Amino acid sequence: MDIRDGRLEDASTVAALLEQLGYSETARCTKDKLRQLISHPDALLLVAVDNTDKVLGFVSAHFILQLGLAGDVCRISYFCVDQQSRSSGIGRCGSSKTRLRSHRSPLSH
Repeated sequence: MDIRDGRLEDASTVAALLEQLGYSETARCTKDKLRQLISHPDALLLVAVDNTDKVLGFVSAHFILQLGLAGDVCRISYFCVDQQSRSSGIGRCGSSKTRLRSHRSPLSH
């Protein structure tokens, strides 16, 4: 398993994963929403993939500038693992935590 940045080509898989969470209306707008998320400087989409680059899960996060803190605050807005890949350790993957911690918003510089 590997963690990589989400891509626009992942839209149909992300939509299917969101449907597993009960968001049945997302397929119509997922590609547009992904385009906005991927291009947003204060947002991050990471996907967990297997050795064939099949998306097994994703996390989307937003970074919020805080006046009273030295760094940004990270808000995880969605975290989903395919129901057939759950309990396989994807959520404990250290590289995704490292990527979230190392993300720097252009606003914080």
